[in-house]
Amino acid sequence: MESIESLEQRIAALTGPDCGMESFNLPDLLRMAELQSIQDTFADAMGVAAVITDVSGRAITRLSNFSPFCEQFVHRCETDEATCILRHPGKLRPDADGHIRYGCLGGRLWGGGTGLYVGERHVANWLMGQVLDETYADADAEADARRLGVSLDRYRAGLSGIARMSRDRFEKTRQALGLIAGQLSRMALQNVRQARSICERERAEAALAASEQRYRSLFENSPISLWEEDFSQLRRALAALRAEGVVDLDAYLKARPDALRQLVGLVRVVNVNRSTLDLFEADDKSQLYGGLDRILPESTFDALREELLAVERGEMFEFECVNRTLSGREINVLIKSSLPPGGDDAWERVIVSVYDRTRQRQRERERKRMESRLLHAQKMEAVATLAGGVAHEFNNALFAINGNLELLESRVPPDEKTRRHMTAIFRSSKRMAHLTAQLLAYAQGGGQPQRIIPVNRFIREVLKLIQHAVNPDILIETDLTEDLPPIKGDYMQFQMALSAVMLNAAEAEEGRGDGWIRVATRLRRVAADDITEGAEDAARRPAYHPAHYSGHHPGLVPPEITPGDYVCIHLSDNGKGMDEQTRQRLFDPFFTTKFQGRGLGMAAVYGIIRGHGGWIGVDSMPGEGTHVEMCFPAAEPGDEADFMARPDPEGDDPAPEGDDPAPAG
Repeated sequence: MESIESLEQRIAALTGPDCGMESFNLPDLLRMAELQSIQDTFADAMGVAAVITDVSGRAITRLSNFSPFCEQFVHRCETDEATCILRHPGKLRPDADGHIRYGCLGGRLWGGGTGLYVGERHVANWLMGQVLDETYADADAEADARRLGVSLDRYRAGLSGIARMSRDRFEKTRQALGLIAGQLSRMALQNVRQARSICERERAEAALAASEQRYRSLFENSPISLWEEDFSQLRRALAALRAEGVVDLDAYLKARPDALRQLVGLVRVVNVNRSTLDLFEADDKSQLYGGLDRILPESTFDALREELLAVERGEMFEFECVNRTLSGREINVLIKSSLPPGGDDAWERVIVSVYDRTRQRQRERERKRMESRLLHAQKMEAVATLAGGVAHEFNNALFAINGNLELLESRVPPDEKTRRHMTAIFRSSKRMAHLTAQLLAYAQGGGQPQRIIPVNRFIREVLKLIQHAVNPDILIETDLTEDLPPIKGDYMQFQMALSAVMLNAAEAEEGRGDGWIRVATRLRRVAADDITEGAEDAARRPAYHPAHYSGHHPGLVPPEITPGDYVCIHLSDNGKGMDEQTRQRLFDPFFTTKFQGRGLGMAAVYGIIRGHGGWIGVDSMPGEGTHVEMCFPAAEPGDEADFMARPDPEGDDPAPEGDDPAPAG
C-alpha cells in the first residue's frame, strides 16, 4: 500500500502551480508498486521478458522474467549488441501507431513494446522481448554458435530459457501489451485531471475560507453596528401575498398594520458585531438574536414597510428612525439595508448597517436651542432697552405731574368735589408709577441699592401684605427651611416679584372650592455638573404633578448660572395650569392672556431675578396646576448681616387695579 507521504508527494507534483503536462513523469501519475506487479504478472503469463523505461531509456521498473542469454551470447556480436534494448533502450521510439519493434540474431530473437502517454505527451515505454521465433532450428543454432564463438552445447543450454512463439502469437501478445498500456495511459490522464480538480476545489475552498475570515474580521471589528438578518421566511410570505393577487403591496400593508407587524416578525437576526452590542447595550449576541420587536418602537413600522418593499425590489434602502436599546433607552439611528451579491434569490443574508445619530441629533437640537436662546436674549435685550427708555421718560413726566398736583392741592379750595377729582388723579399717577417701576425692574433687574434679606421673614411679610387680595377660601401653606442663609438684593423688587407670582397663583384658583397654594424654601448647592449643557438635559427634568409635590423640585439650571449656594423659593398651586405655548411665552414683555392685562408682571419678575444673578423655572400642565421655582444667590458670609428695614408700603397695593402680574397659572 502506498504511504501517505508518497501520495502527498504525487499530488503535490500533479497540482503544483507551475506544473504542465510536459513536467509529469510516470511515477508522478501511477503507483509504481502496482505497476511493477502488473508488469511481472504480464511477463509470467506471456512468457516474455518485460521492463518499463522513461523516454530516455532509463529503467523505472525492475526487469521481469529476463534471461541472462543476451548478456552471455547475443552481446558478443557487435551487430546484435547494437540492437539490444538492455544496452541501448534510448534508441527505441514508438512508431506512428505507438508501437515498438526490434529483433536480434538476424531477426529471429524478437522484441517489442508500446508507449505510455498522458494526453499526447510520451512519458514512458513498456518493453517486452527475449522471444525466439519458433521456426528457429538446430541448424540455425549451430550457425549462430559458430558466429558467436561459443560451444553449441552451452549455446543450446542458454536457448532453453528463452520462450518460443509464432509470429502471430507474438503480435497478439504485443497488441495485448498495447491495450494494457493504453488503459494505463488513460488512467494516468484521469489521475492528472482528478488531482487538478481536487486541487482547484481545495484552492477555491481555501480562498473562500480566507475571504470569509476577512469578512468576519471586517464585520466584527467594524466601528459601525452591523447586522446579518435572514429574510427568507419574509420572502416566502411576500410571494404568497403576490400569489393571492396582492398587486399594490404598499397600500395593502398601510391598510393592515397587523399584517405588517407579522411580516416584520418573520425577520430573524442571525449575527451582530461587537459595535452592535455596545450600541444596543447587550451583554452577548444571543440577546439580540431572533426577532426585532425588542428594539423597534411602533413609530418605526412605516419606515420598515418601505424597507421591505425596497428589499423585494432588490434595492438598497436607508431611513432614519428611533430604536430602543435593551435597557429601554431610545436612540436616533440611520439604517441601511441591502442584499449582498449572490443572496438575492434566497434572502437568507441581508446586511443591515445601523449608524448611531443620537449625538448628532442632540447637537442639532442644542444648536436650535442656542439659536432660540440667542434670539430670545436679543429680543429681551431690545425690549429691555426700549422699556428702560420709556420708563425714564415716563418717570420724568410723572415727577412733573406729581409735583404740580401737590402744589395745586395746597392752593385749591378744600371742597369735597375737588378732593374727589384730586384723589382720582393721585391714584392714576400711582398706578402709572407702579407700571414705571415694573418697566424699570424688567430693564434694570437688580440695579437698585441692595441689602441683606432673610428669606423666610421676607416671605411672611409679603404674605401678610397681599392677604387682602387673596380669596380667603384658598388655603395657603408654608414649608420654610430653617437656618437658611440670607439673600442680597433690592427689597422692593423682591416684594414685587413674589407678590406677582403669588397673585398669579391665586387667580388660577378662581372657581375652585379646594384651591391651595404652597410656598417652600430650600437651600440648593449648584455644582458644575448640575448646569444645563444641552437639549438632552431636558430628559433629566422630573415629571411634574403638583399633588405629588413634596417641597423640593430642583428643575434645570440655566448655563449662565455660576456654581454655588442658592436659596430657592418654590411656589405651587392646583389651579388651571397652562399649555406649553403659553409657558414658552410666559416672560415675554406685553404678552398676556387677560382682556385688560398689560403683560408686564412676569416680564418684570424675570428681569428682577435675572438682574440679581438668579433664575426662575416654571412647570405646568393644563388642569394640573403650576410650580414656580425662583432661586437667588445666597449672600456671602462677609456681607453685612443687618436685618431688613422694610419701607412702609403706605397701603399701596403691590398689584394695582388693572395690572397683569402674569397669565393665570
